[in-house]
Amino acid sequence: MAAYSHNAPSWCFRLGDREFRIKESPVHREFPQRCLCRKEGILSDDRSFITATYTDLSQADGANSTIRRLYAEFGVPLELDAVIVGHKASGEARFYSSDRDGARPDADEPATWSLSAGLAAALFPSVAADVPRSLRVQRAVLGVVAGEVGRALGRRDLMVLGSHVDESPAALVVVAKTEHEQGVREALLHTCNVLARSAAVDLDLIRRAAADIAAIRRRRSRG
Repeated sequence: MAAYSHNAPSWCFRLGDREFRIKESPVHREFPQRCLCRKEGILSDDRSFITATYTDLSQADGANSTIRRLYAEFGVPLELDAVIVGHKASGEARFYSSDRDGARPDADEPATWSLSAGLAAALFPSVAADVPRSLRVQRAVLGVVAGEVGRALGRRDLMVLGSHVDESPAALVVVAKTEHEQGVREALLHTCNVLARSAAVDLDLIRRAAADIAAIRRRRSRG
């Protein structure tokens, strides 16, 4: 059974692209997670949560490159939302990336977020260890996204997807707009197995909560 590479740095995860950068918003006096309660009138976005399992991490990495090319063909490369999850020999799940030469994220950089990372964190809380302690905002944002993804999918679908990812040493997690699901599935022909669940996610809620967390952290650092 192939295991997660111990040579990969702890910060090897990828959490979204420029599209997922947090936007500024006014600071809320209340603890930001209180924004997670749903309100009438807030629009949700339908997303397909796709998990594809592989016998080793190199196959998952190759599939990730294939999906990246697919999104370039779609004409929306920045909408790619995917992470690779690998299992250590102990069975612990962690984020994985083959890019070990990239620069380490700076603590002062704006936090990023993605639904695929949120799903991974909702299924396997251990992946949060891949976010350095110095990136406190990033860690908090990941928790917010995991909470909203868990709420959107529900306990039953989370259990199904979690069991599916647990079946293999490596998995590619892709979150796509519903109109892109079939294209993603067709691009993942060489996987061990593909499973997908759909859910309506409140993206506006995530953006606002993430921006609040970043703003409150800045205020605390200045005080």
